[in-house]
Amino acid sequence: MGRGDLPADVWDHIKGLLPDLKSRFDQVHSWDPNMIAVAFHHESDIPVAVVCLIDTVRTVAAVRYALLECYAHGVYYRDVAQPREEMSAVWFERYYVDDAVFRLYAAAEHLANGLILMFEITDDQLAPFKKRTTSQQAAIGRLLMTQKPDLGISRALEALVASKEWRAAMKYRGEWVHEQPPLVSGLGTVYRRERRWRATVKGGRRLGIGGGGAPRFETSELIATCRGALIQFLAVLDESFTQLARVLEEKGGIYRQPDGTLVITAYSRRHEEEQGQGERDEEQGGPRAVRIADIEPIAVPGDREGIGFWQHPSVDELAQRQGVPVVRSAEDLRADLWESDAEMEEFLAETYRAREHGPA
Repeated sequence: MGRGDLPADVWDHIKGLLPDLKSRFDQVHSWDPNMIAVAFHHESDIPVAVVCLIDTVRTVAAVRYALLECYAHGVYYRDVAQPREEMSAVWFERYYVDDAVFRLYAAAEHLANGLILMFEITDDQLAPFKKRTTSQQAAIGRLLMTQKPDLGISRALEALVASKEWRAAMKYRGEWVHEQPPLVSGLGTVYRRERRWRATVKGGRRLGIGGGGAPRFETSELIATCRGALIQFLAVLDESFTQLARVLEEKGGIYRQPDGTLVITAYSRRHEEEQGQGERDEEQGGPRAVRIADIEPIAVPGDREGIGFWQHPSVDELAQRQGVPVVRSAEDLRADLWESDAEMEEFLAETYRAREHGPA
């Protein structure tokens, strides 16, 4: 069961209610983590921060999709379906808005992990800010607002925390997970998790029959809250991009030219020191390769001699380097598996018997 098609103009209107994410996808995918890694020490987690931001954008895209379906199902079952199906509209709106809220929380956790790695914050540095919370987003938010209040990302986090939509969305998610899914109107009789007998003014007890609990939310309210929380969160994501670009330039010598080319001015690796320039892939919208300008091999004591990544040996050369014997006939592949012909015949006889009787 699901919604049917909507008129193109209606669908365009719905899409216009939510932020477009294309520019954010383009930006985050232009930071290829493998290319970023060449500018950092092999133990650095800054390239991993890039992966966290990619995860964040993809999760936010799922939030946007869920909200699109909230609007679409509501319109379809109220205005298109014949007969009108109000309860179906509410059920699908509730389903998708719940999904959006859960993913919004997950996106914030992905982003928080990215910020921790981006700023190279250790567990010991974060520990004082994790009291009374298991959430990474709460901990890194407190740390940055306390220790780096002048950064754009810190101010964006402060605005997010102060946002009534964000606080309401996270409170809704917390109650849903840790207490009871909040009651929503339009879904028939609903019940609170509470004892059924109630005290009377005379000291007795009474039991209500045939009634449920009072709903706390309309789906339209939940959708509006989640939409506002998404918009506020995107402001934090945008500041995270700005902060990442600053970190990459300051610590990795990586910057972007006006045409979008990613430039790596200097970097070092375990076996080679290289200098190069990023080359943009117009189809994929991101960096494609590093054009090597200079390579100086560095001898590593005790290291096994290998082949540089810039070399292209043939199959025969690889075989010779790796000591692979040449196979000239099927006889070269012969291996003695049995000590005698009698042992081989016994094995074959046992195999034939097993085939005749089938599996045990």
